[in-house]
Amino acid sequence: NPAEGMWDTAARPGWLRLRGQAASLDDFGAPAFAGRRLDAPGFQARVRLECDPRREGEAAGMTLLLSNVFHAEVGVRWRAGGRELYVRRRAGDMVMDAWSAPLEGDGAVEL
Repeated sequence: NPAEGMWDTAARPGWLRLRGQAASLDDFGAPAFAGRRLDAPGFQARVRLECDPRREGEAAGMTLLLSNVFHAEVGVRWRAGGRELYVRRRAGDMVMDAWSAPLEGDGAVEL
């Protein structure tokens, strides 16, 4: 279960606000994470994301999560002085950026 204060639905009605933590999906800690079980082969998901990273290591997005060492994610992160849209895969010890592109401007992104 998430730690007290990691999430909020009252500050901005209609939105779920997750507060970033030091732990990531690669760790066995408690990252800021909201999950939904895949319930059909044709499952589709979409999220409107507001993420304003300002330093390396800050990111937010959506993940297909099997475990801490097997997952794929798409999201927004800080890289080379600006926001970047990215796709990343992890399979055991292999971590690979599958795709990335600079993200111009500020504001929400739909994934």
